[in-house]
Amino acid sequence: MGDAMAYKFHFSNFDDLKRAYSVIFDSEDAITAPLNDHDLWVVNAVRNVLVHRGGIVDKPFLQKVKKRAELAALDEGVEIPLNGEMTKQMTDTAIRCSVELLSQVDQWLERTTIRPRSNDDQGTPLDSCQL
Repeated sequence: MGDAMAYKFHFSNFDDLKRAYSVIFDSEDAITAPLNDHDLWVVNAVRNVLVHRGGIVDKPFLQKVKKRAELAALDEGVEIPLNGEMTKQMTDTAIRCSVELLSQVDQWLERTTIRPRSNDDQGTPLDSCQL
């Protein structure tokens, strides 16, 4: 399934990543919820500005962080004033959302994975797996 999805989605784009999870997991809200977390989108916006703009605030950044007062108040063209507290908050957000996403995917796999029958079951060799 992973190879098939790799051609359909570009996983370097956060929007495509979210769309891929939604398609793969049939829009299960519990799985896609961590990817809809506004604070995670802010982390992504800060990451993009750091990587692609050298930390200099631009219009797309301001659009993405408009609900985050301390970042929305920045002027275009200034450097993002990163500090220890902001870095800690963003790291905590990334960890929290990642753990929640992995936990939800794990639970989905537990519900949907084909499992071998137990030794107590009788059946033919072709019956060795069950849903």
